[in-house]
Amino acid sequence: MTLVNRFPSEFLHKVSTHLSVQDCWHATLVCRSWHHTFQRALYKKVFIYSDSQLKQLVSSISYHGYLVKEIHLISTISHESTTLQDNPRHVLLDRDTLLTLNHLCPLLEVLRFHPSQWTNLELSDQMQWSQMRQCGIVHYEDFTPSFLTVFGTNLTQLHMTHAAHDLETLADRLRIPTLKELTLEILVQIENEIIPTQHLERMHANLPQLTAFHFKRNKTPHHEAVPAHDIISLFAHPTTVRTLTLHGHVDSIQWFQFITTNYPKLQELELTQITTSRFGTKWMWQTALIDLIRSLPSLQRLSLGGKNIPQLFSKALLVELNSNKQIDEFNIDFQTYQAIESCQFLLSLASSDGLASLRHLSLRVWEQIPGWSGVTKNLFQCQGLVSLQLWFSKGFMDQFPFTSFLIDHFLLHLPCLKKLALTGAHVQVMYKDYKDLDIQVFDLEELSLVQCKIERHDVVLQYLSTCCPRLDTMEFSKCESERSAVNKSHVLNEWTMDLQQIRLKKLVLSSILIYIGTVQTNDFIGIRIHDEKGQRTQWCSTTKSMIYPEYGLCEDTEKNTELDKVYQSYTSSKPLADRMPGNYTPTLGVLVIHCQSVTQVFLDNLKIPNHLIN
Repeated sequence: MTLVNRFPSEFLHKVSTHLSVQDCWHATLVCRSWHHTFQRALYKKVFIYSDSQLKQLVSSISYHGYLVKEIHLISTISHESTTLQDNPRHVLLDRDTLLTLNHLCPLLEVLRFHPSQWTNLELSDQMQWSQMRQCGIVHYEDFTPSFLTVFGTNLTQLHMTHAAHDLETLADRLRIPTLKELTLEILVQIENEIIPTQHLERMHANLPQLTAFHFKRNKTPHHEAVPAHDIISLFAHPTTVRTLTLHGHVDSIQWFQFITTNYPKLQELELTQITTSRFGTKWMWQTALIDLIRSLPSLQRLSLGGKNIPQLFSKALLVELNSNKQIDEFNIDFQTYQAIESCQFLLSLASSDGLASLRHLSLRVWEQIPGWSGVTKNLFQCQGLVSLQLWFSKGFMDQFPFTSFLIDHFLLHLPCLKKLALTGAHVQVMYKDYKDLDIQVFDLEELSLVQCKIERHDVVLQYLSTCCPRLDTMEFSKCESERSAVNKSHVLNEWTMDLQQIRLKKLVLSSILIYIGTVQTNDFIGIRIHDEKGQRTQWCSTTKSMIYPEYGLCEDTEKNTELDKVYQSYTSSKPLADRMPGNYTPTLGVLVIHCQSVTQVFLDNLKIPNHLIN
């Protein structure tokens, strides 16, 4: 009897995300329709986080490795020192493993790994991937004929690092007709090293399908290039590149002419880490940028970033961007504290009635008096903002006070905001009672608070939980909480997060949150989670340090159970003498989280392993 599929493919695709690899493999054998649906979910993309996982992958794809399309070797942090700042651990990829993957996964399209693994590899003519689109970052020394034989038949993306003197020979060796996106990262030894651009014309001639070019150097020239050093060439034939990134190269206004002449069909342009202009030439740089915008009729996305980017801003630029209907996305990243420039930029925004095309803004605001720049209101006219990062004076110098930030008032004026990061802010809401707040629904997905003070955190978090149902990433780094209630217990500090309406993918907590005007240290800190799976607590032991305490996981089940009993005794109504059988009364700090679910949890720099919280 012939089995007829009665389920739509969309339904089967959703089901496949909840099945194991073996179940998906069995489902491919049911019928032809199921085979096509489930094979797309089976091994299409594989993310490897450890050496053991890579070995398991190799052993599990002996018979159906042709289904593997992408393998990503992700660098992670070691379990022994699982912090946010530690150096990552790279997945080991050696010659034998590469040979095995080449044999078992002949249809592999993407193989990404850390550049340091090239020292373990030895390419040979025996290996060849006919459908490889992207591989790991490659050094110039490893860009050999064997590399092109193994990876270069159908490459569409390539990221290469090289020295400045290698650019001439590289322009001739880059003969990959299928390449569409190229990143060249020059590792210069001295800041003012000259990099001629005439070699780029030959490179573009050898790459006819190139649509995205990212040209970077790791060290930006300190000073503007003098006219005598005319190394910027104009191509005989303009390119058809649509996306261009120049990082650390722009040291003269001649680069603007270089862009408009050689890349006239640009749709996306990113300029980062430009050099410092000479005294009295700032107006020339500003005029050159405006002329560039007018000379690129297809430009839709413009991104500017770096510590010297403020020298390009003027009132005329904002007028041009507001009148230019072609540019629908404008991104800015101020990478340094600059009092005059940042305030001038904000005042220009206010006087220009905002900037409709502004999508991403990263701004460091230096204020002698908190709120003097009006940053929390001068951005209200930029209602198209999607991502916003604000550093206030407190983030630069701890002696400065916090800058008041009404988060509910801010979200009401910027309804499209999806990512919000604040440093040095005094986060609060307009009214102390939740029922008095204006409840609406916003698109906020990520909230990062660094070195901030949270006033009435219970009302603030309840407001965010109700109004931001898409919020899945929250960070509280070195944050403190301001509450009017006095902590009456000398052995228990508790801080509760009411996020019952959201699902968290990542949550970063600060140990400072549990201190309520006390100077005592916590012998143990517990993270207590209340979600759909029930209640569970993970305890961390503390060791004293000079500034911030350091933590170690309590992975011993018996120790965690005993601490749970101590915590329950502290929260019960019995007298302390009846609760504690001995003289030992440890001080506990507990962070209580009420949410629908949470995937990753950090306590300061310590990552709680997923198997302990899930």
